[in-house]
Amino acid sequence: MDLIPVKNIEWEIHPDTGLVNLKRPKFKALLLKKYLSPLLSDPYFRIKLDEIGTFVWREIDGHKNVAMIAAALEKAFGARVYPVHERLGKFIISLKRSRFIDYQK
Repeated sequence: MDLIPVKNIEWEIHPDTGLVNLKRPKFKALLLKKYLSPLLSDPYFRIKLDEIGTFVWREIDGHKNVAMIAAALEKAFGARVYPVHERLGKFIISLKRSRFIDYQK
């Protein structure tokens, strides 16, 4: 709970819904990115977050630790997010495994 998550990926707010879309590049290799990305209409996969995921993503600012984010999440959503620490922990671990976030040292 003392870890401080930091965003590692580009993201955008969907204009119609106000929810966050994470932008994962379709190609990781520099050669493919250089030559194939210009041929595509969109070089990104978009991962759409729900209302709770969007709230958590916006709370990740490089200054707040996971415990602070959990408190804000519980205050904003109340019983909808119980058990808040377990749910948030799983979500943060999922973001880390997908390399969408890293932890500040």
